[in-house]
Amino acid sequence: MIIDIQRYWGEREIYYPGELSSKIIHSMQTDGWVVLRSKEIRGAELSGLYSFLDQLRSYWKWDINNITLETGNLYDVFLNQSRYPVRLSLLSEPLINTCTDIIEHRPWNKEKTYGMFIGRANVTRIRAAHRHKNFEFREQGLTSFNHDMDYYTDPYYLLEYLQQTNQPISEINDIRPYSDIGPVQTPPITHQFSGKEWNKVYEKIAIEIVLETAEDEGVFSMTEKILRPILYKRPFLLIAGRGVINDIWKKFDSFSKETKFAPPGTLKFFENVIPIEYDSDGGIHRVDYAFDILHMLIRTKKINTILEDCHADIEHNYQYMMQYIQNIKEYKTQYKQMLDLPSWRKPQFDE
Repeated sequence: MIIDIQRYWGEREIYYPGELSSKIIHSMQTDGWVVLRSKEIRGAELSGLYSFLDQLRSYWKWDINNITLETGNLYDVFLNQSRYPVRLSLLSEPLINTCTDIIEHRPWNKEKTYGMFIGRANVTRIRAAHRHKNFEFREQGLTSFNHDMDYYTDPYYLLEYLQQTNQPISEINDIRPYSDIGPVQTPPITHQFSGKEWNKVYEKIAIEIVLETAEDEGVFSMTEKILRPILYKRPFLLIAGRGVINDIWKKFDSFSKETKFAPPGTLKFFENVIPIEYDSDGGIHRVDYAFDILHMLIRTKKINTILEDCHADIEHNYQYMMQYIQNIKEYKTQYKQMLDLPSWRKPQFDE
């Protein structure tokens, strides 16, 4: 049986453990095996999923090889010595339906300098919104923050943010939903801009601060957030878990042999212009470091030539990603069969 565990798999805990246990037990007793699948990117160790499975397996004396996790988290697939069979899932893979023919590579028109586009809030995104609001060069930003924290803020994120920053709650409440690029939308944002709309956005900026969904160390996957600046040929600062550049991207060439669809090579991170040391930080400190780098680029006027200075890495990343997309499109039927796309779109499924 394949079980969609998106409903149960939180970032720090397992929700509805009784219900999930019942489904897993039923699958093991009926089929003798179970596949746990989700399109969300979570860390199996961090969330407690492995511990949860350990308890079930210890009681029922199940063979570990009969419990498989399908995840898009590259750390769990490639870096961790998992106690359970883990295979790469493309359920959250943004490249499958990417339409590259509507992307236009327009010159930077100098209207703004940097972009930063936020849907739902987490610790690093709240910090980024705060830093932008108080940034010396904030008028050069083209940004959005769609989350209404008066309506709902995850208590875990709020508590962690307050602990890390010692900021008063009033400063967080001052961050209101807004968008420089279109109407404010209520997260989760299901309507994405069309390529033609993004063409106009990227024409105005030279660099983007990319705030990935996963911000914890040991959790990362490729999403549309990092995909956009690559396809629109812009350099970026990557806000994700500590070490993601050195632990994942600089070793991605070896991963390509296992994923089969990824081309040889890896992404570049503009190290001739952007100090890569920010990858040693995580959380709010990574955000602060990124804004310090941005401040330096603007203050020293290096931002004015950043597209020329980063041209080699920009072109490399674009060609790498286009080959990645092409590989997927060539095997589209095969991937559809492998991923069973119609099924995972259901709210829940048991097969």
